[in-house]
Amino acid sequence: MFNSVVAAAVTSGRSCACCGLSRVGPTRTGRRSVSRSLPGEMQTCRNPNLLATANNWAHRIVNAIVLPFRLQCSFGKGTRNGPRFFVFVVNCFLTCSVAADIQTMLEETQLKFEEERQNSLKVLSNTSKEQCESSLNEEYSKFQETYDTFCKEKDAHMQTFRDLLSKVEVEKKKLLEKYEHHMEEETNTLSELDETISEKVTHAEHSVRRVNQDGKSFIVFRKSTGLFLDCGSDDDFDLDEWRC
Repeated sequence: MFNSVVAAAVTSGRSCACCGLSRVGPTRTGRRSVSRSLPGEMQTCRNPNLLATANNWAHRIVNAIVLPFRLQCSFGKGTRNGPRFFVFVVNCFLTCSVAADIQTMLEETQLKFEEERQNSLKVLSNTSKEQCESSLNEEYSKFQETYDTFCKEKDAHMQTFRDLLSKVEVEKKKLLEKYEHHMEEETNTLSELDETISEKVTHAEHSVRRVNQDGKSFIVFRKSTGLFLDCGSDDDFDLDEWRC
């Protein structure tokens, strides 16, 4: 009798008159209507195995909660005294115990998943940190090598530049010495030329004066001897020609 009542309560397609709950068994489409009882986070879960397990547990929880109400509605108020009511109470306690176990399993599974997620995050963080440190060390070693090479080449170039500057300074000193020597020679040459020209000018002036004096003497001599010569008068001789 009890088994037939339970079967009728579970497989019945009508709503209970006292609690207004509909059936939780298979629907016309062959699917269980338990997705409404799942939380939003579990409905959006991407793991199909976890979602199927959660749906199964939720279906059991709903059956465990709804079944006592259906049994109570099937027995009626007059059956509270007697063995049927005792069996009903025992089934209620059993279903509550099963629901508590399922809830505990869900919580343990959730904690397990959370621990695995935290461990995965830690491992990923450590791995990323190690990779970043390795990449940084490698790049730093390359930079250090490049910097050392640059320093060596810089020292070599600076030494070459210093040598070139020293050579330029030496050549500059030589050129300055040559220029000073050339200026001294030029000054001496100009002094010598000045002295020579002065001497020549002085000698020329003396020569001109002597010629002028000789010309005057010749004119005086001619005038004095003009009476004895038939060459012409004294006007034919110009004193300026003799001066030139």
